[in-house]
Amino acid sequence: MKTTLLLTAMLFGSQLAFAHNDPTISTAKIAELSAHRADRLIALGKIDGAFVTRTETIEVTAVAGPAPVAYKSIVSQTQPQSGQPIQLELQFDHDGKSLSFKVLTGGIAGADMMWSPKNAGELIENGMHYVLDNSSNATIAPYFKDFTKLVLVKGSLAGKDVGLVQVTASSQAKRLNVYVNLDGTLNSVAVEP
Repeated sequence: MKTTLLLTAMLFGSQLAFAHNDPTISTAKIAELSAHRADRLIALGKIDGAFVTRTETIEVTAVAGPAPVAYKSIVSQTQPQSGQPIQLELQFDHDGKSLSFKVLTGGIAGADMMWSPKNAGELIENGMHYVLDNSSNATIAPYFKDFTKLVLVKGSLAGKDVGLVQVTASSQAKRLNVYVNLDGTLNSVAVEP
């Protein structure tokens, strides 16, 4: 009886030891969580507030190293006239929980794009919400599952200024363009022609 109980406990315990992989966590979700995390780190006074106003690029890679790190994200501010932009490295586990952060050394501040009324972080989050909310759509699914990078640029659509979130996926030759009105509402979405 003791042997059966011990074997059952060991089997149950070994199943809990394996990493939990949440199927809703993808590199696209990590990009959206990166924008959230940068905002939270600013609120806690851990990083400079320019990361929310000057965010231009978020790149996410899956990490095939030792647990618990499963994803690495690089949040970059706007590109300066010369040199590298200021960058924030974030690490996440398989469930999307933030594990660590560090501001990478050697970066130079770039231009402030003067987003208003929403800031760059909010425009990115709102643009990525479209990708996350429509991940079952056949056109959007590759950008959810195979997300590699996003770039936020100022754009114009039908004579109206918009934030253009350009989403790149490793499995797609063309980018997904998510047009976000400057108040943060979704304008439209299109795959590049």
